[in-house]
Amino acid sequence: AISRPRAPQRPDPFSRIRHCGRSQTRRLDSRLMGAEVSHAFLRKGYLLGELPLVNVYLAHEWFRRGSRDEATSLMRASVDQLFWEGPLVEWGIPATGVLVETLLDLGTEPAKAEAEAAIGRLATAPADHGLVIRKIWLLRLRALLARAHKNAATYADFRNRYLTMARSLGYQGHIAWAEIGRAHV
Repeated sequence: AISRPRAPQRPDPFSRIRHCGRSQTRRLDSRLMGAEVSHAFLRKGYLLGELPLVNVYLAHEWFRRGSRDEATSLMRASVDQLFWEGPLVEWGIPATGVLVETLLDLGTEPAKAEAEAAIGRLATAPADHGLVIRKIWLLRLRALLARAHKNAATYADFRNRYLTMARSLGYQGHIAWAEIGRAHV
C-alpha cells in the first residue's frame, strides 16, 4: 500500500504556553501571545464565546505591564460582552472578578465606584437562584471593595464569611485567597 504524505500541521498557538516553564511563560510577550490566541479563535471559527474571557486576562496582563488605559478599556468591553452575549456562569463571574480587582488596583474613587457598580451588576444578573459560585465570588469582591474603602470591620466580616463558605465547599483556591486576605486587615 502506498501511504499518502501527511499535510503539514499548523502551529498550535497554545503550544507556546504548554511547553514553557512557569518563569518562561511570564516572559512571553503578552501582546503577541494574545494576538495569536485571538487569531486562532477567529480563524478556526470556534470558541468565540470564550474570546471575551481570553481578552479579559490579556487585558489584565497589559494592565500589569503598564498599559492601564488600553487594558481597562478592553476589559470593560469584554466583561460587558460576556454579560450581554456570553455565558454568565462560566465566564462572566470570574471576568467580573478580574475587572473589579483591576479597578481597585487603580485606587481612585471613580475606579472604586465602577468596581462597586460591577459587583452590583453581578449580584443582580439573571442566573439560577442560589448559584453558589456567584455567591462566593460576591463575598470575595465585596471584601476587596471594603478593604479598598479602608472599612476594616466590613472587610473582616466579608472576608470571614468568604473563608467560611470556601471551607464549607472545599474550594481550595478561594480558601487560599481568603487566608491571604487575613494578613490585610
